[in-house]
Amino acid sequence: MDVNDYINLGEMTKTIISFRESNNLNVKDAADKMGISAPYLSDIEKGNRIPSKRMAYLMASVYNLDALQRRTLFDVIAAVKGTIPYDVEDFLLSNESAMQNVLGMMYEYNPTFGGR
Repeated sequence: MDVNDYINLGEMTKTIISFRESNNLNVKDAADKMGISAPYLSDIEKGNRIPSKRMAYLMASVYNLDALQRRTLFDVIAAVKGTIPYDVEDFLLSNESAMQNVLGMMYEYNPTFGGR
């Protein structure tokens, strides 16, 4: 892990904890609402686990996140994983023309993208 990985991990854990705390939930109560164990949620909050797509959407629901908060949650998780945010991935996978546009821009930017 380089320094940016630690910064991203710290941002992710701080963000997740702040969303839980803003709902006045302790780890056990939040975990119960999500249907997971408290140690599992604690591992996420400590940065020992990265939330899956299902877990990220579940957190967004249980913590009643608005669109901007959801965007923040998905962005900090994506930064740790080194991937695109879950909601962007879902949008692209469900929208063929948007996917083609993004792929076209990627090929334009880097003609060797995708092994071409």
